[in-house]
Amino acid sequence: WQPEDRKNSEEIDNAIVTMTINDQQIDLNKNHTGLYLYAGDKFKAGDKFFVSAEVDELGTVIAEDVYPHAPEILSVDTLRFFDEDEYTLYMRTMIKIMDRTGEKNYYRLLHNRNPIYVINGEEHQGGHDNDFIINQDIAMSSLTNEGILGEDENLFRIFPDDLFDGKEYTINIYFPLARGSHMLKDKILVQFELQSLTESYYMYM
Repeated sequence: WQPEDRKNSEEIDNAIVTMTINDQQIDLNKNHTGLYLYAGDKFKAGDKFFVSAEVDELGTVIAEDVYPHAPEILSVDTLRFFDEDEYTLYMRTMIKIMDRTGEKNYYRLLHNRNPIYVINGEEHQGGHDNDFIINQDIAMSSLTNEGILGEDENLFRIFPDDLFDGKEYTINIYFPLARGSHMLKDKILVQFELQSLTESYYMYM
């Protein structure tokens, strides 16, 4: 809860929280931090969920939405290239997806990479990096604060299907693997997660 002065937040421990899925009441579990958790089966595409939180002195807040379909990924291809000016080894990743027809779809691409070091014969993951460059992807780079193609201001890496509605689209991004005189001797674990977003969550971000 955020008071009117918006400078400080206060915790509430007497809220009545309820949730329904497809108009059916479901049980929520409260964990040690006070968060209410849904412990049931995973959501299915098309499920309608409704959450209500009520406090006598503050009133009631609600949230509702419909769980979207998972994105359909057709293929993932990679290509390494070396930039002599920057003396940097990059990896380009091209993720081909099929957009669902007859509906408005919204996407978000998340990325994480961890170097893996071998110490005394055992593998250990190092620090992670989740940034990647989108200035050559039309869908993501066109959605920037200035609306200038090629800029890299799409902080949440979100994009709608405006440019490829109901068709195949190849997401084209790249990221550095090694810079300067450092040789790429260690393994790097690279992970991507492509999410389908509801319209309300897309607009919120």
